[in-house]
Amino acid sequence: NLPKDRAVFGSRVLLENMETGQDVEYQLVGPDESDVEKGRISVVSPLGRALLGTKPGDEPVVEVPGGKRSYELVEIL
Repeated sequence: NLPKDRAVFGSRVLLENMETGQDVEYQLVGPDESDVEKGRISVVSPLGRALLGTKPGDEPVVEVPGGKRSYELVEIL
């Protein structure tokens, strides 16, 4: 019974990379459960922290080693 109006721990989200237009789906999980290959990212990772509390249509920006990366939260699944 997770909310569909904002991203929270356990949410599955559909993101669009604003630079490439590529869609990616992730589930927000705890640090011990994270597995990027399986689409599970930790809520303490830079992207996970940026996504917490966001709503569909929001565009979180994530600081990564190569610079900033922008996403759009397309949908909470």
